[in-house]
Amino acid sequence: MAYGSFEHMAVSVIRSCANSDRDADIFVRNKGIVGNGPVELVRLAESYGISRERARQIVKNVLEKLRNSDRPMPLVAFGDVVLKLLLQNAGLLGVEELANGLQVCLGWKQPPTVTSLASLLEVTSLVMVDKDNAIIAVQDCPCLACEDVKEHLGLLFEGTVRQLDLLDAGRRLAKLCGERCKRRDHFPVFFGPGWLARLTQHTHAVKVENEYLFSRDGWIIAHGKRLEQVVFTLLRLAGNPLHFKDLAHQVRTGNSRYRSVSDHRVQNCLIGSKQFQTAGQGIWGLSDWDMERTSTCRDCIHEILRAKAGPMFGSEIISTVVMRGGFKRDHVRETLRSDPSVREVASNQFELTEDPYFLILGSDDSC
Repeated sequence: MAYGSFEHMAVSVIRSCANSDRDADIFVRNKGIVGNGPVELVRLAESYGISRERARQIVKNVLEKLRNSDRPMPLVAFGDVVLKLLLQNAGLLGVEELANGLQVCLGWKQPPTVTSLASLLEVTSLVMVDKDNAIIAVQDCPCLACEDVKEHLGLLFEGTVRQLDLLDAGRRLAKLCGERCKRRDHFPVFFGPGWLARLTQHTHAVKVENEYLFSRDGWIIAHGKRLEQVVFTLLRLAGNPLHFKDLAHQVRTGNSRYRSVSDHRVQNCLIGSKQFQTAGQGIWGLSDWDMERTSTCRDCIHEILRAKAGPMFGSEIISTVVMRGGFKRDHVRETLRSDPSVREVASNQFELTEDPYFLILGSDDSC
């Protein structure tokens, strides 16, 4: 096709199906194939001094000729290039991706606009057009209906891989499917970003965001909105208990929404959720894990008071135990007040008692 631009080619195709240059101009402007978008028939009719009904008939006649079996040769040749690009990319491309591909294949100085290209393809019925999602597709391509490809998506994220550049993911997936597919002889060498975006609408295993393909867990860690869900996912992937400060560091470095989250906020998240349990000393795991507590709340209080070797204010004891052991503040306060091994020596000042009677009572480790 020796056309210098998409607009030149499109107008030539429409003129070959119209009775006059006027009819061709009415059609291309009404359908938004040229210009900045579709123009209403009323305005076009006024411009050419004809009735709106006459303008509607002109558009209808051109449309019928474009869609019949005897299509203009330039349109047939253009359709072949479009289909070739689509089939190289598993039968589906974003409109912008297709526009860029056409520019390269046909040697145009600029790619067609997304609106103009989608409009021409829609009126000619060369391919399936989804304007809402800016997708162009071949209806009978087996890759679009393949269930195996969803399973193959999960294989891209084996090991510690949680996100991939869309272009890299497209190449890897095409290679993986090509090695396993038995449905077609000639397999695409690449799945485009548009194809991947469409695929992710039908599976919860992966998500697309900011030009990256994420595993479900990877997306939660990078973009999850709920702090509790982000922390839960980090612990589940770690497979072992972590200190709340380590978890906070991972949240800050991994999640775009929580770059400045404090250690204290992460600790409060752990304390306030039934999904987590503490092993003491600030170490946390998931509630369904079989973990041994390294110390009780009472153990922590005793350890702090022994290290002090003298009276401490209750507020200082409570804050230290909460920080070290991850216990709830109310629970620490209640334990401090009820522990017979601890006595209040002054207003809100406490120390360990050396009275053997209290030490015997304090041996109960139920807290």
